[in-house]
Amino acid sequence: MVACADGHLDDFPWKEWAHGDSATCSDPLELIDTGSSGSASDLVVKCTNCHKQRQLGSAFQKDAINRCTGRRPWLAPTHYEAGCGQSVKTILRGASNAYFSVVSSALSIPPWSDPIHQELASQVPSGAIATAFTLALWPVRVARGVPSSAQSR
Repeated sequence: MVACADGHLDDFPWKEWAHGDSATCSDPLELIDTGSSGSASDLVVKCTNCHKQRQLGSAFQKDAINRCTGRRPWLAPTHYEAGCGQSVKTILRGASNAYFSVVSSALSIPPWSDPIHQELASQVPSGAIATAFTLALWPVRVARGVPSSAQSR
């Protein structure tokens, strides 16, 4: 696969890789293993007709493939975003860097217009900062009939 920094994904451009940027030949390609290490540098992409070939290992170098198609296959198989312009990076299909989710957090603090919030605010002494401990004990004190510090004055 190839991916750009804007999140576009596409299949590896096999024909363009084997033929250079002039992929005029449409004959089948072969993937030949030339070594014993199992690494991508041992693989060669070769055209069966014109016999042009290129090592697959060099596809993982920076700027080896320099054009993004703008493809977003999760939206539709034929969905392309025109004019991306980013360079792409070759990544392995099962690699952990193929996808990074975006995590967002939100904190919603409701307004003090709710009657329970107004009652809670009336129990906190004026000018005091209410700690989580004080607020946590407030329902227990009210249930037991213990006066708050504002009521005991």
